[in-house]
Amino acid sequence: VVVVLHGGAWRTPYDRRHVSPFAAFLAHRGFAVASVEYRRGATRADGGDAVAGRWPDTFDDVAAALDALSGLIRELLPAGDPRRIVLTGHSAGGHLALWAAARHLLPAGSPWRTDAPAPLRGVVALAPIADLEVADKLGVCGGAVRELLGGDDHF
Repeated sequence: VVVVLHGGAWRTPYDRRHVSPFAAFLAHRGFAVASVEYRRGATRADGGDAVAGRWPDTFDDVAAALDALSGLIRELLPAGDPRRIVLTGHSAGGHLALWAAARHLLPAGSPWRTDAPAPLRGVVALAPIADLEVADKLGVCGGAVRELLGGDDHF
């Protein structure tokens, strides 16, 4: 099973349709594919560019999808093996894939923390926004990182 997280700077216009050709490519080669959607930003009140991300909703959605995956595989793919999952994402989706795979490393009080590593065969992060602090300093995607995290409070 390949779990795909789309990119698009965590912004509203970019949903999982953005990565559908890649998901279809994998499916046509025999992989079961789960294309995960997550809440993204909303257009600003002044009509400006869409604000990136939705703190903490984006992370809630990705965690919920990964937590439900084994049960969905057992229910919907009887021949599927929940021990053979690869998580992949591009850009912001690559960030979320890396984050989801490392939830067991989050601080003990985090609502997303897991007791053990995710049961993944691997993670493939394609051009991920992997270091949020550096990405913020560089202004990647027009300040999308700071918008994702809800402003200055997380820096």
